[in-house]
Parts: sequence; structure tokens; C-alpha cells
Amino acid sequence: MPNQRALAADLGLSQATVARALQGSPKVKPETLRRVQEAARKFGYRPNPMVTTLMEHIRSGMEMVNQGSLAILIDAESKSDEILRTEAHKLQLEGFAKRAQLRGYNTETFYLRGNGISSERLDRILYTRGFAGIILAAPSQQQQASFHLRWERYAVATVSYAWSYLPIDRASSNHRDNVRLAFDELEARGYERIGLALPTGALNPKDRNWLSGYIACQYGLPKSRQLPVFVGSVPEGSGEKFRRWHGKWKPDALLCLLGEELAWLKQLSPRKAIALACLNRPVGSDFSGVEENNLLVGELTCDIVVNHIIHNERGLSDHPRLILVKGTWVEGKTLPARKPAAAKKANH
Repeated sequence: MPNQRALAADLGLSQATVARALQGSPKVKPETLRRVQEAARKFGYRPNPMVTTLMEHIRSGMEMVNQGSLAILIDAESKSDEILRTEAHKLQLEGFAKRAQLRGYNTETFYLRGNGISSERLDRILYTRGFAGIILAAPSQQQQASFHLRWERYAVATVSYAWSYLPIDRASSNHRDNVRLAFDELEARGYERIGLALPTGALNPKDRNWLSGYIACQYGLPKSRQLPVFVGSVPEGSGEKFRRWHGKWKPDALLCLLGEELAWLKQLSPRKAIALACLNRPVGSDFSGVEENNLLVGELTCDIVVNHIIHNERGLSDHPRLILVKGTWVEGKTLPARKPAAAKKANH
């Protein structure tokens, strides 16, 4: 996209004259004004709104208090919705606000299922009030492309694989690599039959990265060490199903998301040491496992939007990008000491 300097060179004018013409200044001759504006349309020139705002403040002598506002859209009734009480979502929302403030933006949250607001009305509100950027927060319960904004008006990004029908940039924890990180830790401690338990919702067709990471970790292992994934969870009432799976496959360690399965394991083996590691370890818990760094995921999602605003990029993307955040292994109390695999083999 051409800038003012390129337009000035092409027209044989000074950059100052081109800048004044693009602003419609009465100090520019009508013929010059027409030439500049026609050339701008022809070459698709668009002014950078951040630069325009900054120059207006400089000329007026006003202090640059903030850069504007970002809208955070959440597919929920209100902030008290149960789905927003999870630690991951809380940290992501905190990350949005923290990074926006650092970049000089205010944030305002809109709950899409509250007060019966339509997407058309919300679009008018956002555009009229001058929101330049939108963060689409996770989770999204939209089952189809039923939510429509005039996306060409806004810089936009989302978290992970929410809003999957929209071709937009995203930031996410690296689910696949986090499985590898945890699997490697368990193998290094001598565990050989490592199982994986996932809730049904974690097998969303748009995000099967935990599953694919686990399958990749098992690739090349002896058949005796390859276990099928258990699908179910405590909230789903899958306790009896888990008991049958555990009895058949007899894992010596279990990977899971939040650690809720520990209650099942204690019931099945009340006198036996239990090995469990979380792939989305609750911060500050006693679990061993991987922390997803969801605060950073939120911050990077905000950075994507701000970067689009700075570069005057609006709308959906022809080539959406995905930024992946590596997890951090944290020692807890749910991986008891075990003889290393190498030592076991040496004793046989």
C-alpha cells in the first residue's frame, strides 16, 4: 500500500502538500486537491488512523491520554456465567486488559447473549463509538456463522480455536506440544503405560491437538504401551466408564486436563501411589503438570489487535496466523518417585 511519500513522488508534489490535500485543506488549490485525492483512490491509499490521531494531538497541543478503545466480545449472558469462572478464561481476560492498558487503550466488555442484543445493533454501537479493534474472547458457543459484524471496520483477533468459522488471527496455548512435554516428563521418570483422559468437549473437530499430541507420543512405542484415550469427565458422570477403562488397560500414569480424575484414581487404588499430571494445571495447585500460561495468551491476543490497528489492517484475513505459547512444566505432588526405566531394564 502506498504512503504519502510515494504519492508525493508520483505526483511531483511535496509530501506536505499531499498531506494537506488528503485532509481537504482549503490552503491547497482545487486542482491539486482533486489530483491528490484521485491518485489516493486509484492506488488504494488509506491514512493510518494512529498517525492521524497523533498529529491532531500534536497540532492542538493536547496531551495524548490514550489510543482509543478495544471491545471484548464474550458469547455469554453476563460476567457471572459459569463458563467464565474457569481459571483459563479469567487469566485470558486479565491478559487482554493488562496489555491493552500498557499499549494505551481502554477496554470495554460486551456480553452477546445479554439483553437480546443483535449483531446488527452491536455493530452500530461499536462503529458509532469509534472502537477500532475487537477481541473475540473464548469460549464461543456459536454453533454456526450466525453472528455478523461488518468486519472490514475493525481489527480483530481471538483466543485459541474459538470462533472457528471466522478466518482471523489467533493466539493459543500449544496443546499438542504440551502433551509432548508432559509425556516426556513421565517417560523420563520410568512410567511406561501412560494414559490420557479427555472430556468430550476437548474432542471438538476444530481443536484435536491434545489428541493428536498423544497419538504422536505413542507412535513407535511397543503395542503393549499404546493405550486408547479415555473420553469422559467427572462433570459428565463418567466414573463407571472410567473404572472399566482403567481395569482393562491398567495405566501406570494418567494425563488429564485439570486433575478432576484424581478422585476416581483414589477410589480405585486407595492404598497405592497414584501418578497423575495435568495438561492445563490449575495455578497454585498441588498437581504436577503443564501450566498453559493463559495470561500471556490473553496479552498476545491483544497485541495482535493493536498491531493490526497500527498497520491499518481491518477485517477478516485471507491467510490467518496462529501464535502458539509454550507451556511450563511445574513440579507438584502427584508424581511419586519411580525407578527410572533404564535402571529397571538393567536389573532384568
